[in-house]
Amino acid sequence: MNDVGNQLNHMAKQSVTVFKRPSVTTFEPYGRGGTLREAALYVGSAALGCGILAGLTTGVSGAFATALSVLLGFIVFTAATFWLGQRQGSPATMDDVAYSFSLFWGPIAFVAALISLVVRPEIRGLLELGTLAAQIYFASLVLQTSNFSLTDRNKILMTLGFAGILTAIVTALI
Repeated sequence: MNDVGNQLNHMAKQSVTVFKRPSVTTFEPYGRGGTLREAALYVGSAALGCGILAGLTTGVSGAFATALSVLLGFIVFTAATFWLGQRQGSPATMDDVAYSFSLFWGPIAFVAALISLVVRPEIRGLLELGTLAAQIYFASLVLQTSNFSLTDRNKILMTLGFAGILTAIVTALI
């Protein structure tokens, strides 16, 4: 297997661990585990999968919009969280934030894409809100690790609330 395949496999195993035991402690070793490039590759792969699944019911334009929404949503959410975290004294780098967030963002998006295949179209908006809520929950765990040093619940809620609202607005425009 090539380096890219090995990296994706390694990250998939880390994602499984994160979902089996969602906690601050579980995320702790992953905070400085990778780079923005690796995170973008992992989420990009998930976005491609989501696009293919969406294309089964929505055609090429829906496939493209879904893939773009997953990837752009990740970038906006991650950048907004990083930016606000820095203003609150977090020592985390963009690599730290992106890598940790990619471990849940890609898999959650892919599961949501699978579910959307069987959910009635009028319920998909609720599915998207549920997906964003799950992503915010996992992000809150990441922000409490020693790599991020945000322990004040109000700061965490403010950071993720802003990032979540900004992400919802941006992805709704796609």
